[in-house]
Amino acid sequence: MAFLEVKRHINKPTEQYACRALHWSPQRVVLEYRTPQPYDLGVVKIPPGARTLAHYWEGRGFVLWRMETPQGGLLGHLFHICTNVAISRASVAYLDLLLDVWRPPEGAAALLDEKELEASRRDGRLTPEQAAQAASCAQCVLAQADEYIREAQGLPLLPAHSTSPEQTAAWGERLGPLLAGGDVLGLYGPLGAGKTCFVQGLARGLGIEAHVASPTFIMHTAHQGKTTLHHLDAYRLSSGRELLEAVGQDIFEGSGVVAIEWMERAADILPAAWLELAIDFANEHRHLCFSGVGPRPEQIVRALELTL
Repeated sequence: MAFLEVKRHINKPTEQYACRALHWSPQRVVLEYRTPQPYDLGVVKIPPGARTLAHYWEGRGFVLWRMETPQGGLLGHLFHICTNVAISRASVAYLDLLLDVWRPPEGAAALLDEKELEASRRDGRLTPEQAAQAASCAQCVLAQADEYIREAQGLPLLPAHSTSPEQTAAWGERLGPLLAGGDVLGLYGPLGAGKTCFVQGLARGLGIEAHVASPTFIMHTAHQGKTTLHHLDAYRLSSGRELLEAVGQDIFEGSGVVAIEWMERAADILPAAWLELAIDFANEHRHLCFSGVGPRPEQIVRALELTL
């Protein structure tokens, strides 16, 4: 969906970039965007059409970009040293502290933009405390860059596409047989993205023959099949606690599969392990991305990939 990266600067105006959200949680966001124009990082030239997978963690002192050629080859990883990373339902914002760390595909990580940081410190735009924070965080990233990259790669992401409601539902039907009682699926995307359409296919994949409609006003419907499907909708709510008050505290403790539309509005009640589907669309084309948080959801994403 149209997700904003809000990059605040010390030495120039704030910038905003419209990105595609591949994964969202209150603690972590993964965004994707394509570079429209070429630019030079000094250590590497970024061609037009290059793909960036940007990882943001709430409260971290850096954001991590995996940068790829238009053909998918790895250019390298860029760490932006920053502060005040804040994730909301439709944006992520942070204050850039000028320093970057570049980790090429081969060779050691290197510190960038030290002169820019020093110039901003001398003219007072960067406080001594901010300069010290930037330097400390940069040294930490230099020492642990590969560990952070492995952490980013540990989140399985499976992109998919759909050009019709039937194809969107077919993805749900493909996922259904891989799920079991206790699995939780959160669906993230704007109005009209196809969340309910996907759940209809999911129900078929679980052996459910009954019609599945969006429970926007009643918030919860249960459908019986080989496995019970609990279909939840948090669109009209401001928190997950309201949902639990309406459907019961034990919704995640039963033997059924739980699918939550507008999961970002119920993020406060998501279990420790959950599967996510993020959907974005332009005209009739849907971009889907499956991701998993926790060992069991990660296995499901990898099993789904094996069905392709």
